[in-house]
Amino acid sequence: MLSISGYVANAPEQSESAISMLYIMYLWIPAGINLIILFLLTRLKVEKANKELRDNPVIEYTMLDN
Repeated sequence: MLSISGYVANAPEQSESAISMLYIMYLWIPAGINLIILFLLTRLKVEKANKELRDNPVIEYTMLDN
């Protein structure tokens, strides 16, 4: 992505498009991914699933002798 934006390694100054791409790569892309993760986490029904498991246990636990 940096090469597309005109990034030149070891250059004393970078072009404006290379600096903009750095902002996008290190600020906006992670922020967007975090928003997607936040949305997915808010859609989870953890408390409901825990209540259902407590009310209707699917697995009965037993002690295993070694």
